Amino acid sequence: MRSIEDNESYEILLEQVRGLCSDDKQSFFSLNGALANVSTLLRHSLEALNWVGFYFRNKSGDLLLGPFSGEVACGCLPAGKGVCQKALSDKDVVNVPDVNDFPSHIACDSKSRSELVVPLFASDEVVAVLDIDSSQYDHFDRNLTSLFRKTGEIISGRFGLIPNYLDIIRINSHYIGSSDERDE
Repeated sequence: MRSIEDNESYEILLEQVRGLCSDDKQSFFSLNGALANVSTLLRHSLEALNWVGFYFRNKSGDLLLGPFSGEVACGCLPAGKGVCQKALSDKDVVNVPDVNDFPSHIACDSKSRSELVVPLFASDEVVAVLDIDSSQYDHFDRNLTSLFRKTGEIISGRFGLIPNYLDIIRINSHYIGSSDERDE
């Protein structure tokens, strides 16, 4: 694993994220491919990250697993529980230095010690989150937090390029939601 540690390297990494998100195809599938590549790029470019991925919000407020790089993950994060849901409700980055101290933390990977979650927006609405876990306590300093916040802004811009993205999510959440939702 290659490690980058300085602001100049962070800028190069952000340029790579921009490149991965620059595909002019305006489709959800193209976006999914970009997110898969971004999660892998981030996880393999930065030290002590054991999981990097995305969760999409459905109409009931649950977060459903999207592209990721890391160990097997939780498929659904229920509304109102966990660090990802806090970022969704606060509409802001959440940095948890010790996941054991977060009351409703959902432990998908027992190696995770700290977590950073960045909300992703389309038309000022949170539609997904970027979830980053580290195997080290208090891993996400000001510079890393800034890097991931900027990454979130780049990705949010990509959501905005897809016509009717919010409608696509609302329609598809009927099919990818819980079995109770499908029965309605």
